[in-house]
Amino acid sequence: MQLLLLASVSRATPDVGAILRPEAVVDLAGDRIGEDPAALHTWIRAFAGDETDRGDAWFLEARLQHHALFGGDVEAWYELGLGETGFDGRLGGPSSPVRLRIGALRERWGRLDLLPVLDVLNPIDARIGPLVPSQWQRIPIPMAVAQIGSDKIRSETVLIPFAGADRLWLRETDWSLVRQGMTASFWNQAAGWEGDDQTEWINLTQQLAINSLDLDPSYRRGQDAATNGNSLPQALLVNGEIAQRFELYGPQFDVAVVAGLLRSSFPQAQLDDGLRQYLVTQTHPGVVELVNGELQTADGALTYAWPRTFLTGLEASTLIGGLQVRGEGSYTSDQVVRMDYIRSTTVPQIAAGVGIDYVRGSSLQITLESRWQHLLEVPVAPLVLAKADQIQIAAGLRAGLMAERLTLQLGGAYDLSFSELLLRPSLAYRATDQLQLELGAILLEGFATDAPRTLIDAITYQGGPVSFWSQNDSLTFAVSWIL
Repeated sequence: MQLLLLASVSRATPDVGAILRPEAVVDLAGDRIGEDPAALHTWIRAFAGDETDRGDAWFLEARLQHHALFGGDVEAWYELGLGETGFDGRLGGPSSPVRLRIGALRERWGRLDLLPVLDVLNPIDARIGPLVPSQWQRIPIPMAVAQIGSDKIRSETVLIPFAGADRLWLRETDWSLVRQGMTASFWNQAAGWEGDDQTEWINLTQQLAINSLDLDPSYRRGQDAATNGNSLPQALLVNGEIAQRFELYGPQFDVAVVAGLLRSSFPQAQLDDGLRQYLVTQTHPGVVELVNGELQTADGALTYAWPRTFLTGLEASTLIGGLQVRGEGSYTSDQVVRMDYIRSTTVPQIAAGVGIDYVRGSSLQITLESRWQHLLEVPVAPLVLAKADQIQIAAGLRAGLMAERLTLQLGGAYDLSFSELLLRPSLAYRATDQLQLELGAILLEGFATDAPRTLIDAITYQGGPVSFWSQNDSLTFAVSWIL
């Protein structure tokens, strides 16, 4: 209703448009049985917005994404929802120093693009890994941002009324934590574990293996989505988040201090201790004991928590000659870290990053960034997809050729702690002002650790994220159509 009222006093015709981007992905390697050798991901954004007579603005964005995976079976689904939608204006008139943005928003902290430290306010969509376009990686959520200040100093308060969760697939996709066929293979191997009621146990595990192979994809995705939101705090203001930012602008620099009482958008998952012990020892209980044990576990075999955390940080940027230098650092009181055999905990963490940009008009841009993350307390249990100290470097190159009709981009990151490399080259041709064709690739290499082959490998993995998904090297072809 508020948007309709604002539209009624808008100037002339609102800005309306849409962007359609289908992207085909082809994996030529054939690294494992059950993977999807091809996929088609389609992203559509339709948007409208305008300024009112008093200088305020309203904006509306609808999003549709469709995904089709072509493997042993064809799996396809779509999602329809809101993108960034809301109101941005001054309270009390055009000359008021108080400004309010409210709606479904993405609010970005920090100055680093490739290896961010402070970009933590919005949940992440990681269901197809680095193939998610940058505009879709951070999920818009209900949020209000109140600003007050001048050209030299500004205060900004962020209120996130409801808790949000990252999105990821847990099973049976190329980018899930448990890859295709791992669950069935696990149950087949578990049939040989020692324990009571051996005949009943073998029959049970064989049936579970069959069930995992026959699981309907729509039902599986629904289960994954429900698990991702398991025990998420109820949508009450008392469960929300609040953050504060102060920013100072100078002639050649700007600096900001941030702090917030936030909530982790990645869950602290914990497998029942008794079941974990069976995984470690590769023994099994009697079938009756297993069923009774699950019934006696009030919270279920797997429990989730969404811990609060206090975060504070500093970000700054300045110009030195022809270079822009950016930096940011943070302290997090309760960072969720994963450990082996499906357990996790929270530990304090500090992180820092620095970036340098060189820009020559619109024809050349070079970016270099680095990031260091350090856990102030290291859990006794082995970490999964993390280290006590992690150092990464990243670089990006963008070159415009043929009067900006041809664009060459090369992005890459190397993790010194895990010895792994990610490269994302692309070549785009702008056929018209509305149509762009893009050929690219995603290359992942773990030099120290191979990708997991079994479910036990996955839940005890000692390598990094790039090594974990290193079997997903692919060629990509995308078409972007601006309407």
